[in-house]
Amino acid sequence: MERYIIRMKIVLFFIFSIPLMILADETKTITWARNDAEPFYILEGSQKDKGFGDEIEALVKIELKNYKHKSIELPLKRVLAAYNKGENLCFSTWINNTTKNIVYTSLPYVSYYPLGFIVRKSDLNKYDQNSIVNNLNNPKHWFGYPAGRGYGNILDKILKEKDNKNYINQRFGKDSVGGIINLLIKKRIDYTYEYPFVFHYFQKKKEINSLIQFIPTKRKDDKGNLGSISCTKNLWGKEVVLDINKALNKIVKSEQFKKIINKWIAQDSKYWATKSTDFLTFYK
Repeated sequence: MERYIIRMKIVLFFIFSIPLMILADETKTITWARNDAEPFYILEGSQKDKGFGDEIEALVKIELKNYKHKSIELPLKRVLAAYNKGENLCFSTWINNTTKNIVYTSLPYVSYYPLGFIVRKSDLNKYDQNSIVNNLNNPKHWFGYPAGRGYGNILDKILKEKDNKNYINQRFGKDSVGGIINLLIKKRIDYTYEYPFVFHYFQKKKEINSLIQFIPTKRKDDKGNLGSISCTKNLWGKEVVLDINKALNKIVKSEQFKKIINKWIAQDSKYWATKSTDFLTFYK
């Protein structure tokens, strides 16, 4: 009988210990979501894994050696759904302090230049460069953007209010940003909003270069968005973001980080004297 009791204790120990071990292992794993949205993430071709978000994610992985890391491909809508369900997930190109109900965001690591219009060159003078709201209220001009895309709290709120308008179009599926550019060229939409570095990426493609144009917004109060890393709003995500912040504190001072920013974001050397102060002050 005594041997039986001992055996039962051993069995029970393993039964209850295995879930705890699995949980502990999951706690030390970061699943990174990537979506088919060049140039934020590049999922195929000669530049595979060399998008802006890919390269930032890679730097964080190097610093967080105490975690296991894996990457999965998810459309933005599914990333949002996963966050809403409380699934453990992180995303390297989130706008700082947005969707606070479902994510924690890290300290900002980049200051994006203000959003501007991407339009067909034949339509350069059709839009109000001083008011995003005026453009989105005009049913004659069809706006397109990737489904699930965030532009910052103000614009996100406006787009949410206009979801049911037939002239506000979301694009689902793969190649979300490039797909929007193609819809613009094919005259299925009339304009989109994008960062300058995204326009420059597509402008380098010969078949697109002569057809589209970037128009900066003229609002003097628009300083652009700060970019961060987001993780699920739960205990796991809170702890991971704290560790990511420690990693970013080292990363933003590195030469490799500066090379990535200069490659993708900075339009000239003035970036480090002006725009960079928007995020580097968080690390002093």
